[in-house]
Amino acid sequence: MLVAHLFYWVIEDRIPASLAGFCLAFVFSYLAHRRFTFHDAVKGSPFRFVIVAGSGFLFSLFVLNHLAGFPAWVALTLSIGVIPLWSFLMSRLWVFSFPQS
Repeated sequence: MLVAHLFYWVIEDRIPASLAGFCLAFVFSYLAHRRFTFHDAVKGSPFRFVIVAGSGFLFSLFVLNHLAGFPAWVALTLSIGVIPLWSFLMSRLWVFSFPQS
């Protein structure tokens, strides 16, 4: 979120600011989920994570488009704030495989 806000402050365009935040968050998110959150997973699918993250980003763009009349900090915070919840749920249910008990 900080990266998106910093980019917006410099370039004053919501979409590239959101894209910059997404790219950094994508790399960090996959690595952190694999190493810490889902460390007990047998494996993780980067391809599935791309789908999850990409759909979250598209949702973010949808929100940004529909909140164009609001201040940029409100739109960016709402659009970026929902993605981590979506990413966690779908990663737990679909991206990472866990051993069967």
